Amino acid sequence: MKRLGLCRETAIRFASDRGGNFAIIVGLAIIPLLLAAGGVLDYANAEMIRRQVQASLDAAALEAAIAYRGGSRDSTDLTRKGEQMFIANFGDPGSHGVILSNFTVAADMATGAATASADVSVKNSFLSIVSLDTFNMTLSSTVSGGGRDLNLDIAMCIDATGSMGNTIAAVKVNALNFDKKLLAELEKRNRRVGNIRVRPIYFRDFSVERGGGIIDSGHFFALPDERGPYNSFVNVQVARGGGDEPESGLECLYQAMKSRWAKSDTSSSVYPIVAVWSDANHQPPGDPKSRTGGGEGYPEHMPATYSALKAVWSNPSVIDQDNKIFAYFGPGKNWTNLYGWDGFYNGGGLTNGADDMMRGLADAIAVKLPPIHVSR
Repeated sequence: MKRLGLCRETAIRFASDRGGNFAIIVGLAIIPLLLAAGGVLDYANAEMIRRQVQASLDAAALEAAIAYRGGSRDSTDLTRKGEQMFIANFGDPGSHGVILSNFTVAADMATGAATASADVSVKNSFLSIVSLDTFNMTLSSTVSGGGRDLNLDIAMCIDATGSMGNTIAAVKVNALNFDKKLLAELEKRNRRVGNIRVRPIYFRDFSVERGGGIIDSGHFFALPDERGPYNSFVNVQVARGGGDEPESGLECLYQAMKSRWAKSDTSSSVYPIVAVWSDANHQPPGDPKSRTGGGEGYPEHMPATYSALKAVWSNPSVIDQDNKIFAYFGPGKNWTNLYGWDGFYNGGGLTNGADDMMRGLADAIAVKLPPIHVSR
Protein backbone atom coordinates (compact mmCIF):
# COMPACT_ATOMS: atom_id res chain seq x y z
CA MET A 1 0.00 0.00 0.00
CA LYS A 2 2.90 2.27 0.80
CA ARG A 3 4.37 1.71 -2.66
CA LEU A 4 1.05 2.31 -4.37
CA GLY A 5 0.67 5.58 -2.52
CA LEU A 6 4.16 6.62 -3.53
CA CYS A 7 3.45 5.92 -7.21
CA ARG A 8 0.22 7.85 -7.01
CA GLU A 9 1.95 10.79 -5.42
CA THR A 10 4.67 10.78 -8.06
CA ALA A 11 2.09 10.70 -10.87
CA ILE A 12 0.19 13.65 -9.40
CA ARG A 13 3.40 15.65 -9.07
CA PHE A 14 4.36 14.88 -12.69
CA ALA A 15 0.95 15.87 -13.97
CA SER A 16 0.97 19.16 -12.11
CA ASP A 17 4.60 20.01 -12.96
CA ARG A 18 4.81 22.87 -15.55
CA GLY A 19 8.58 22.73 -16.01
CA GLY A 20 9.88 21.51 -19.48
CA ASN A 21 6.49 21.71 -21.26
CA PHE A 22 7.96 23.71 -24.19
CA ALA A 23 10.53 21.01 -24.96
CA ILE A 24 7.86 18.31 -24.88
CA ILE A 25 5.51 20.29 -27.14
CA VAL A 26 8.30 21.04 -29.63
CA GLY A 27 9.35 17.43 -29.59
CA LEU A 28 5.83 16.30 -30.40
CA ALA A 29 5.23 19.03 -33.03
CA ILE A 30 8.46 18.53 -34.94
CA ILE A 31 7.33 15.14 -36.23
CA PRO A 32 4.45 16.45 -38.43
CA LEU A 33 6.59 19.45 -39.41
CA LEU A 34 9.34 17.17 -40.66
CA LEU A 35 6.77 15.01 -42.47
CA ALA A 36 5.25 18.10 -44.10
CA ALA A 37 8.65 19.34 -45.26
CA GLY A 38 9.55 15.88 -46.52
CA GLY A 39 6.18 15.64 -48.25
CA VAL A 40 6.91 18.86 -50.14
CA LEU A 41 10.21 17.39 -51.32
CA ASP A 42 8.51 14.14 -52.36
CA TYR A 43 5.83 16.08 -54.25
CA ALA A 44 8.42 18.29 -55.98
CA ASN A 45 10.32 15.19 -57.07
CA ALA A 46 7.13 13.54 -58.33
CA GLU A 47 6.20 16.67 -60.30
CA MET A 48 9.66 16.79 -61.88
CA ILE A 49 9.33 13.13 -62.87
CA ARG A 50 5.83 13.77 -64.23
CA ARG A 51 7.11 16.50 -66.56
CA GLN A 52 9.97 14.29 -67.75
CA VAL A 53 7.68 11.34 -68.39
CA GLN A 54 5.14 13.56 -70.17
CA ALA A 55 7.80 15.00 -72.47
CA SER A 56 9.07 11.49 -73.20
CA LEU A 57 5.53 10.28 -73.98
CA ASP A 58 5.15 13.24 -76.35
CA ALA A 59 8.32 12.12 -78.14
CA ALA A 60 7.15 8.50 -78.23
CA ALA A 61 3.76 9.41 -79.70
CA LEU A 62 5.41 11.70 -82.23
CA GLU A 63 7.78 8.91 -83.30
CA ALA A 64 4.83 6.54 -83.73
CA ALA A 65 2.96 9.17 -85.76
CA ILE A 66 5.97 9.56 -88.04
CA ALA A 67 6.14 5.78 -88.51
CA TYR A 68 2.41 5.68 -89.21
CA ARG A 69 2.75 8.46 -91.79
CA GLY A 70 5.59 6.47 -93.30
CA GLY A 71 3.21 3.55 -93.91
CA SER A 72 3.69 1.35 -90.83
CA ARG A 73 0.44 -0.29 -89.73
CA ASP A 74 2.04 -2.94 -87.50
CA SER A 75 1.07 -2.23 -83.89
CA THR A 76 4.11 -4.13 -82.61
CA ASP A 77 6.42 -2.02 -84.77
CA LEU A 78 4.73 1.21 -83.66
CA THR A 79 5.04 0.22 -79.99
CA ARG A 80 8.70 -0.74 -80.43
CA LYS A 81 9.54 2.59 -82.08
CA GLY A 82 7.65 4.47 -79.38
CA GLU A 83 9.40 2.57 -76.57
CA GLN A 84 12.81 3.22 -78.11
CA MET A 85 12.08 6.93 -78.34
CA PHE A 86 10.75 6.99 -74.76
CA ILE A 87 13.90 5.33 -73.38
CA ALA A 88 16.10 7.60 -75.49
CA ASN A 89 14.47 10.62 -73.84
CA PHE A 90 13.79 9.39 -70.29
CA GLY A 91 16.36 6.68 -69.72
CA ASP A 92 15.89 3.64 -67.47
CA PRO A 93 12.83 4.27 -65.23
CA GLY A 94 14.39 2.25 -62.39
CA SER A 95 17.33 4.64 -62.15
CA HIS A 96 14.86 7.45 -61.39
CA GLY A 97 13.05 5.52 -58.67
CA VAL A 98 10.10 5.16 -61.04
CA ILE A 99 7.90 2.16 -61.68
CA LEU A 100 6.46 2.29 -65.22
CA SER A 101 3.62 -0.04 -66.16
CA ASN A 102 0.99 -0.45 -68.89
CA PHE A 103 3.13 1.43 -71.41
CA THR A 104 1.34 1.42 -74.77
CA VAL A 105 1.71 3.11 -78.13
CA ALA A 106 -1.10 2.79 -80.65
CA ALA A 107 -2.32 4.47 -83.82
CA ASP A 108 -5.97 5.03 -84.64
CA MET A 109 -6.34 3.64 -88.16
CA ALA A 110 -9.37 5.88 -88.80
CA THR A 111 -7.88 9.21 -87.76
CA GLY A 112 -4.14 8.60 -88.01
CA ALA A 113 -3.61 9.84 -84.44
CA ALA A 114 -0.89 8.11 -82.39
CA THR A 115 -1.23 7.82 -78.60
CA ALA A 116 1.39 6.88 -76.01
CA SER A 117 0.32 6.25 -72.40
CA ALA A 118 1.71 4.79 -69.19
CA ASP A 119 0.95 4.31 -65.50
CA VAL A 120 3.67 5.89 -63.39
CA SER A 121 4.56 5.30 -59.73
CA VAL A 122 7.17 7.54 -58.10
CA LYS A 123 8.69 6.26 -54.84
CA ASN A 124 8.49 8.59 -51.84
CA SER A 125 11.41 9.03 -49.47
CA PHE A 126 9.65 10.77 -46.56
CA LEU A 127 5.93 10.09 -46.90
CA SER A 128 6.58 6.36 -46.88
CA ILE A 129 6.99 6.78 -43.09
CA VAL A 130 3.21 7.24 -42.92
CA SER A 131 2.57 4.48 -45.49
CA LEU A 132 2.30 6.82 -48.50
CA ASP A 133 4.86 4.85 -50.46
CA THR A 134 4.30 6.29 -53.94
CA PHE A 135 2.70 9.03 -55.99
CA ASN A 136 0.67 7.31 -58.72
CA MET A 137 -0.44 8.88 -62.00
CA THR A 138 -1.65 7.91 -65.47
CA LEU A 139 -0.19 10.00 -68.29
CA SER A 140 -0.83 10.05 -72.03
CA SER A 141 0.01 12.00 -75.16
CA THR A 142 -1.78 12.02 -78.51
CA VAL A 143 -0.21 13.28 -81.71
CA SER A 144 -2.28 13.94 -84.80
CA GLY A 145 -1.43 15.51 -88.13
CA GLY A 146 -4.85 16.37 -89.46
CA GLY A 147 -6.32 12.87 -89.51
CA ARG A 148 -5.81 11.05 -92.81
CA ASP A 149 -2.57 10.58 -94.70
CA LEU A 150 -1.52 13.87 -96.28
CA ASN A 151 -0.21 13.66 -99.85
CA LEU A 152 1.11 16.35 -102.18
CA ASP A 153 0.58 16.76 -105.92
CA ILE A 154 2.81 19.62 -107.14
CA ALA A 155 2.54 21.04 -110.66
CA MET A 156 5.51 23.37 -111.20
CA CYS A 157 5.23 26.07 -113.88
CA ILE A 158 8.77 27.19 -114.64
CA ASP A 159 9.58 30.11 -116.91
CA ALA A 160 12.25 28.68 -119.21
CA THR A 161 13.09 31.83 -121.17
CA GLY A 162 16.62 33.15 -121.46
CA SER A 163 16.69 35.14 -118.21
CA MET A 164 15.65 32.21 -115.99
CA GLY A 165 18.93 30.29 -115.89
CA ASN A 166 19.25 30.39 -112.08
CA THR A 167 15.79 28.91 -111.53
CA ILE A 168 16.32 26.21 -114.16
CA ALA A 169 19.61 25.30 -112.46
CA ALA A 170 17.92 25.17 -109.03
CA VAL A 171 15.32 22.70 -110.32
CA LYS A 172 18.10 20.49 -111.66
CA VAL A 173 20.03 20.60 -108.38
CA ASN A 174 16.91 19.64 -106.43
CA ALA A 175 15.88 16.86 -108.82
CA LEU A 176 17.99 14.14 -107.22
CA ASN A 177 16.59 14.71 -103.71
CA PHE A 178 13.45 16.77 -104.29
CA ASP A 179 11.26 14.76 -101.92
CA LYS A 180 13.92 14.48 -99.19
CA LYS A 181 14.65 18.20 -99.26
CA LEU A 182 10.98 19.17 -99.25
CA LEU A 183 10.20 16.76 -96.41
CA ALA A 184 13.11 18.17 -94.40
CA GLU A 185 11.89 21.74 -94.90
CA LEU A 186 8.33 20.76 -93.96
CA GLU A 187 9.67 18.99 -90.86
CA LYS A 188 11.21 22.29 -89.74
CA ARG A 189 7.72 23.78 -89.99
CA ASN A 190 6.12 20.93 -88.00
CA ARG A 191 4.44 19.52 -91.11
CA ARG A 192 4.58 15.92 -92.31
CA VAL A 193 3.29 14.31 -95.49
CA GLY A 194 3.19 10.88 -97.05
CA ASN A 195 3.36 10.65 -100.83
CA ILE A 196 4.78 13.35 -103.11
CA ARG A 197 4.16 13.60 -106.86
CA VAL A 198 5.75 16.33 -108.97
CA ARG A 199 4.83 17.50 -112.47
CA PRO A 200 7.34 19.91 -114.06
CA ILE A 201 6.02 22.18 -116.85
CA TYR A 202 8.36 24.58 -118.66
CA PHE A 203 7.00 27.52 -120.65
CA ARG A 204 8.33 30.13 -123.05
CA ASP A 205 6.38 32.46 -125.40
CA PHE A 206 3.82 31.37 -127.98
CA SER A 207 3.72 34.87 -129.49
CA VAL A 208 7.30 34.73 -130.80
CA GLU A 209 8.40 31.07 -130.70
CA ARG A 210 7.81 28.65 -133.54
CA GLY A 211 7.64 24.90 -133.56
CA GLY A 212 7.42 22.71 -130.49
CA GLY A 213 8.71 22.87 -126.94
CA ILE A 214 7.07 26.20 -126.08
CA ILE A 215 5.32 24.36 -123.29
CA ASP A 216 7.26 21.25 -122.34
CA SER A 217 5.30 19.30 -119.77
CA GLY A 218 5.97 16.05 -118.01
CA HIS A 219 3.48 13.82 -116.26
CA PHE A 220 3.32 13.42 -112.49
CA PHE A 221 6.43 11.68 -111.17
CA ALA A 222 5.94 9.77 -107.91
CA LEU A 223 8.95 10.39 -105.68
CA PRO A 224 11.19 8.73 -104.71
CA ASP A 225 10.17 5.77 -106.90
CA GLU A 226 10.37 7.72 -110.19
CA ARG A 227 13.30 9.93 -109.27
CA GLY A 228 15.36 8.63 -112.20
CA PRO A 229 12.84 9.55 -114.94
CA TYR A 230 12.11 12.86 -113.19
CA ASN A 231 15.80 13.70 -113.07
CA SER A 232 16.17 12.81 -116.75
CA PHE A 233 13.27 15.06 -117.73
CA VAL A 234 14.44 18.19 -115.91
CA ASN A 235 18.13 17.80 -116.70
CA VAL A 236 17.64 18.35 -120.44
CA GLN A 237 15.88 21.68 -119.89
CA VAL A 238 17.75 24.89 -120.72
CA ALA A 239 16.87 28.57 -120.43
CA ARG A 240 16.43 29.95 -123.94
CA GLY A 241 14.33 32.19 -126.19
CA GLY A 242 11.25 34.09 -125.15
CA GLY A 243 12.18 37.42 -126.72
CA ASP A 244 10.88 40.46 -124.87
CA GLU A 245 8.19 40.28 -122.23
CA PRO A 246 5.48 39.11 -121.82
CA GLU A 247 5.62 35.30 -121.79
CA SER A 248 3.07 32.47 -121.91
CA GLY A 249 2.72 32.04 -118.16
CA LEU A 250 -1.07 31.83 -118.10
CA GLU A 251 -1.07 29.07 -120.68
CA CYS A 252 1.22 27.09 -118.39
CA LEU A 253 -0.96 27.90 -115.39
CA TYR A 254 -4.05 26.64 -117.24
CA GLN A 255 -2.31 23.42 -118.21
CA ALA A 256 -1.16 22.94 -114.61
CA MET A 257 -4.67 23.46 -113.25
CA LYS A 258 -5.95 20.80 -115.64
CA SER A 259 -3.46 18.23 -114.34
CA ARG A 260 -4.64 14.73 -113.49
CA TRP A 261 -4.68 15.28 -109.76
CA ALA A 262 -4.93 12.38 -107.36
CA LYS A 263 -8.22 12.30 -105.47
CA SER A 264 -8.78 12.46 -101.72
CA ASP A 265 -10.57 9.51 -100.17
CA THR A 266 -11.42 8.13 -96.74
CA SER A 267 -7.79 7.27 -95.97
CA SER A 268 -5.90 10.20 -97.50
CA SER A 269 -6.14 13.91 -98.26
CA VAL A 270 -4.45 15.19 -101.41
CA TYR A 271 -3.18 18.76 -101.60
CA PRO A 272 -3.01 19.96 -105.25
CA ILE A 273 -0.37 22.68 -105.59
CA VAL A 274 0.33 24.91 -108.58
CA ALA A 275 3.65 26.73 -108.17
CA VAL A 276 4.80 29.35 -110.70
CA TRP A 277 8.32 30.77 -111.05
CA SER A 278 8.66 33.68 -113.50
CA ASP A 279 10.48 36.99 -113.80
CA ALA A 280 8.20 38.36 -116.53
CA ASN A 281 4.71 39.62 -117.21
CA HIS A 282 2.36 37.05 -118.71
CA GLN A 283 0.55 37.40 -122.02
CA PRO A 284 -3.08 38.50 -121.57
CA PRO A 285 -5.55 35.60 -121.35
CA GLY A 286 -6.24 34.10 -124.75
CA ASP A 287 -3.80 36.45 -126.52
CA PRO A 288 -4.69 36.24 -130.28
CA LYS A 289 -1.07 36.47 -131.39
CA SER A 290 -0.15 33.60 -129.10
CA ARG A 291 -3.02 31.48 -130.42
CA THR A 292 -2.06 31.99 -134.07
CA GLY A 293 1.67 32.59 -133.81
CA GLY A 294 2.69 29.25 -135.23
CA GLY A 295 3.85 27.62 -132.04
CA GLU A 296 2.85 24.01 -131.51
CA GLY A 297 0.92 22.76 -128.51
CA TYR A 298 -1.18 25.80 -127.61
CA PRO A 299 -3.59 24.64 -124.87
CA GLU A 300 -6.98 23.62 -126.15
CA HIS A 301 -9.90 25.62 -124.70
CA MET A 302 -7.55 28.23 -123.22
CA PRO A 303 -9.75 30.82 -121.41
CA ALA A 304 -9.81 34.25 -123.05
CA THR A 305 -10.47 36.32 -119.88
CA TYR A 306 -9.22 36.46 -116.31
CA SER A 307 -12.69 35.61 -115.02
CA ALA A 308 -12.90 32.54 -117.25
CA LEU A 309 -9.45 31.43 -116.07
CA LYS A 310 -10.48 31.94 -112.45
CA ALA A 311 -13.63 29.90 -113.08
CA VAL A 312 -11.42 26.94 -113.98
CA TRP A 313 -9.50 27.39 -110.71
CA SER A 314 -12.81 27.52 -108.84
CA ASN A 315 -14.26 24.40 -110.47
CA PRO A 316 -14.36 21.47 -108.01
CA SER A 317 -14.37 18.99 -110.90
CA VAL A 318 -10.99 20.39 -112.00
CA ILE A 319 -9.19 20.82 -108.67
CA ASP A 320 -9.94 20.16 -104.98
CA GLN A 321 -11.37 23.39 -103.59
CA ASP A 322 -10.57 22.71 -99.94
CA ASN A 323 -6.89 21.83 -100.26
CA LYS A 324 -5.71 23.73 -103.36
CA ILE A 325 -2.68 26.03 -103.25
CA PHE A 326 -1.50 28.50 -105.89
CA ALA A 327 2.00 29.77 -105.09
CA TYR A 328 3.68 32.48 -107.15
CA PHE A 329 7.38 33.33 -106.96
CA GLY A 330 8.47 36.40 -108.89
CA PRO A 331 8.41 40.20 -109.04
CA GLY A 332 4.63 40.47 -109.30
CA LYS A 333 4.03 42.60 -112.40
CA ASN A 334 0.68 41.74 -114.00
CA TRP A 335 0.52 38.51 -112.00
CA THR A 336 -1.04 40.72 -109.32
CA ASN A 337 -4.31 40.23 -111.24
CA LEU A 338 -4.38 36.73 -109.74
CA TYR A 339 -3.39 37.61 -106.18
CA GLY A 340 -7.00 37.51 -104.95
CA TRP A 341 -7.64 33.92 -105.99
CA ASP A 342 -8.61 31.41 -103.31
CA GLY A 343 -5.61 29.53 -101.99
CA PHE A 344 -3.13 32.07 -103.38
CA TYR A 345 0.27 32.41 -101.72
CA ASN A 346 2.75 35.14 -102.63
CA GLY A 347 6.20 33.64 -102.26
CA GLY A 348 7.99 36.92 -102.91
CA GLY A 349 10.91 37.32 -105.29
CA LEU A 350 12.54 34.60 -107.32
CA THR A 351 14.79 32.21 -105.46
CA ASN A 352 18.53 32.60 -105.67
CA GLY A 353 19.39 28.94 -105.40
CA ALA A 354 18.22 25.39 -104.87
CA ASP A 355 17.78 25.68 -101.09
CA ASP A 356 15.81 28.93 -101.42
CA MET A 357 13.46 27.24 -103.87
CA MET A 358 12.67 24.42 -101.43
CA ARG A 359 12.24 26.81 -98.51
CA GLY A 360 9.80 28.94 -100.49
CA LEU A 361 7.80 25.92 -101.59
CA ALA A 362 7.68 24.57 -98.02
CA ASP A 363 6.49 27.96 -96.73
CA ALA A 364 3.64 27.94 -99.24
CA ILE A 365 2.59 24.40 -98.34
CA ALA A 366 2.80 25.02 -94.58
CA VAL A 367 0.15 27.75 -94.83
CA LYS A 368 -2.48 25.21 -95.83
CA LEU A 369 -1.19 21.93 -94.40
CA PRO A 370 -2.27 21.17 -90.80
CA PRO A 371 0.58 20.88 -88.29
CA ILE A 372 1.38 17.89 -86.15
CA HIS A 373 -0.62 18.48 -82.94
CA VAL A 374 0.15 17.15 -79.48
CA SER A 375 -2.66 16.77 -76.93
CA ARG A 376 -2.49 15.38 -73.42
